Amino acid sequence: MPTMRVGNLRGLAVRSGGQSQQAGDRTNPIEPIGNDYNMDQIEEWYRDEERFHDQFMNGLPGKSWYIYRVFDEGYAFDKYFHPEPDSRVLDFGCAEGCDIEVFHSRHTFRLYGLDASGIQLQRFSEKFRGSEIKKATSSGRIDFDNDFFDYIVELSALHHIPNVGFVLSELARVLKPNCLMIIREPVSFLRPIGKEPPKQGMSPRERGIPVRFMLREFEKLKLELLLLQYSFSTPVMFAVAKLPILERIPRLVLIADRLLSRALSLNVHYCRRSLLEKIAPGVAYYVVRKK
Repeated sequence: MPTMRVGNLRGLAVRSGGQSQQAGDRTNPIEPIGNDYNMDQIEEWYRDEERFHDQFMNGLPGKSWYIYRVFDEGYAFDKYFHPEPDSRVLDFGCAEGCDIEVFHSRHTFRLYGLDASGIQLQRFSEKFRGSEIKKATSSGRIDFDNDFFDYIVELSALHHIPNVGFVLSELARVLKPNCLMIIREPVSFLRPIGKEPPKQGMSPRERGIPVRFMLREFEKLKLELLLLQYSFSTPVMFAVAKLPILERIPRLVLIADRLLSRALSLNVHYCRRSLLEKIAPGVAYYVVRKK
């Protein structure tokens, strides 16, 4: 999918949801689960996620980060991430810092980490000496001043959070005008919550974020959409999982994923009910600029 502006995306967002995008459609909801939770429900969700991530004292399990980094660079960072030495960069949902590590090694900037897990924050702080860390609050309030950051990097953290709309508003609040937020999030429901045990490596609450919801929130928050790029196509991710040798040709993997994600973009369904519906991109990259 080529880079597209907000004004060109309304039709695309509807098509990417499958047959229907009405608010009452359970298979393709506009709102992600948890966005309308009350404070007691939010705090329960937060504690579940905190307990899950606190258990990984020796690093997150079962994850090959290399292809993630290749995709992060190829789809978003190469074009949009150019910090100066005095730039403030927030790694939101930083965990131990696997996502930001390669970019921190190539650029000089002031790094900040925010996460729900105290153990993961400790690992982040040890890995990035001189960084500033803060523990996430269950309310979603971000403890930084308005217009504080030059860049916000949010890579697959929002789908772990209940009140996504409020947290996005907080991210917009702490981002400086004319500065960028880079987002990577799954676009399909990952599993029926409460109806099956989590897969290995999955937290109890995580789920995908509907594309139409993200686009609506960006407009509401006056965040200009610079990029919407589908990625992580099922055929490519399956091949990489089965044939680790493909990591030796990462640029070819990226090209294949770009082509397949573009070709399969109209098959994106929030609730994937058949094998055919699962043959689609699983993730979207968004780059937005605060007006």
